[in-house]
Amino acid sequence: MEVNLRLTRNNQDALFGPDAFLNRDSIRITTDDDRYPMETFINYRDNTQMMSAYLHDGPIYFLEINGARIDTIEITTELVSRKGCCDDYDFTGIILNGETVCSKNCEEGIEIEI
Repeated sequence: MEVNLRLTRNNQDALFGPDAFLNRDSIRITTDDDRYPMETFINYRDNTQMMSAYLHDGPIYFLEINGARIDTIEITTELVSRKGCCDDYDFTGIILNGETVCSKNCEEGIEIEI
C-alpha cells in the first residue's frame, strides 16, 4: 500500500518549501525482512508536499535520515475483495514507533515529527 508521509520539525516542513532543511538524498526507508527489497523507493510529491513509499503489511520499516534509524513504520491492512488476478486491500492502520497513529483515512498520510 502506498503510504504518504510528511516530515516536520517544530511545525516546519523538513523537505518542501523555502525553509526545508533536509536533502532528499539523506532519507531512506529500509527493512531487514528478507522477503522484501532492503530499500524502498521514495516518491517525492511536490504538488502535495509529501513523500510516499509503497509498504507491505508485515515487515517493520525503518525511516533513516543521514544513515541513522530514527523511526519504525508498520502498516496493517485487510482484504476487501478478491478478483481474478488481484486482491484488493484497505488500510486498517499505520503504526509509528509501536503506536497506532492512523486507523481511518490513512491514505491521506501522516506527519512525522523528527
